[in-house]
Amino acid sequence: MIGLLSMMFSSPGFYCVVAENEGRIVGSNCLDERSIVSGVGSITVDPNAQNLGVGRKLMKAVMDRAQGHAAGIRLVQAAFHNRSLSLYAALGFDVREPLSCMQGRTLQGTTR
Repeated sequence: MIGLLSMMFSSPGFYCVVAENEGRIVGSNCLDERSIVSGVGSITVDPNAQNLGVGRKLMKAVMDRAQGHAAGIRLVQAAFHNRSLSLYAALGFDVREPLSCMQGRTLQGTTR
């Protein structure tokens, strides 16, 4: 994750913001501006700063940026995380299609 965020923060194709509390970074968010529809994420919020409005402020910052630059905004959200799903719905995002991320061990032997 550090490598991905470093790339986004240093690339001119991304607009990135950070949230601070008493001089300490408590969150970040990026907007991918490399196409006509901007992409949001990855958003991060320090677990000790959750439920304080940090995520909402970070989302509003990138949404405000996209308002004058993009035809639309898209994001991918982990379906199991109901708090973020509720936040995105409250900010006006609509669910378009389900997405599943599956993990596990590979099958042993040959497959055909």
